[in-house]
Amino acid sequence: MRSDLHVLGESLEDYLESIMVAQNEVSKVRVTDIAERMQVKKSSVNSAIKKLVAEGYINHEKYGAIELTPSGLELAKQIYQRHESLKMFLTEILGVNEKTAALNACTIEHYLNEETYRRFMFLYDFFKKEDFSDELLERLQDYLSGKSEELKSSRTETTIKHLRIGDSAIIKDYAHDTDPEYKAKLLRMGLIKNTKLKVIRVAPLGDPIEISMNNYHIILRKNEAKCIQVEIIDE
Repeated sequence: MRSDLHVLGESLEDYLESIMVAQNEVSKVRVTDIAERMQVKKSSVNSAIKKLVAEGYINHEKYGAIELTPSGLELAKQIYQRHESLKMFLTEILGVNEKTAALNACTIEHYLNEETYRRFMFLYDFFKKEDFSDELLERLQDYLSGKSEELKSSRTETTIKHLRIGDSAIIKDYAHDTDPEYKAKLLRMGLIKNTKLKVIRVAPLGDPIEISMNNYHIILRKNEAKCIQVEIIDE
């Protein structure tokens, strides 16, 4: 069903999904619309569009509107459906808050193979549709509520990539496999140990992430944010 999906890769899947959502909101989707929606540069959008045109998923003439082809629309629907289904599983079964579930679903959807994805959905149906599902779901949610302190502590040390909007944190270190030149670039941006930061905004698809630090804002891509280890703090 989705044999060609993983050939596209995470980034192009996100673009395809964003184009479809945008088409449902405006009559003509342009590069500027996608750049604003995904909070990326127009040059990044243009690069992605060229690849999607080459794959036959969209039609686009220079300075014109972006249109999904029939195959592009079908694939975008599959991507969107997977995203929404996983988000429902995270919120309704595991009790994850909606903003976090949306971001996590966007990441998970790209890496689950079809069988694993279907198993998630079978489990969702099991809890939601079986005659005894209310009792089981209530027991599960009571159990998770009892684990709230453990769940909270599991989030204490993480990376910027996994922070939520409004989270405050202290930079603790860099991932051990961070490229030295890459690390030097981030350090020059002021991302040094013991610096406090706060997440201001996260793009709808989780990339990029905007943080506030030392009275100025920094935009980080996911591959940058995942390198920076932080400790969440309460304010």
